[in-house]
Amino acid sequence: MIPITLNSRDPRPIYLQVKESLRQLIIGGVLTPESKLPSVREIAGTLAINPNTIQRAYRELEQAGLIATVAGKGCFVCAAPTDPDNPGTTPTNPDDPNAGND
Repeated sequence: MIPITLNSRDPRPIYLQVKESLRQLIIGGVLTPESKLPSVREIAGTLAINPNTIQRAYRELEQAGLIATVAGKGCFVCAAPTDPDNPGTTPTNPDDPNAGND
């Protein structure tokens, strides 16, 4: 299971916490391109939250170009995710010593 942390003291809605956790895992390279994400029901069951919350986080990640949904197969990390803060670019891992040395 992928490590998603929720903080009950965080003022952000749960879907945003889930979305940000997944975004960081994708951008950080923990979730590699074309890897399959757990199902909505699987994450919802593990975190004991409503499946609609996970679905909303997945929908926003898809709109940001970080994941793609394949009908009947599930959600997958995009091959070359784009950084939603800087469209048209591939995000860099801040821990990568070679980041930005093109």
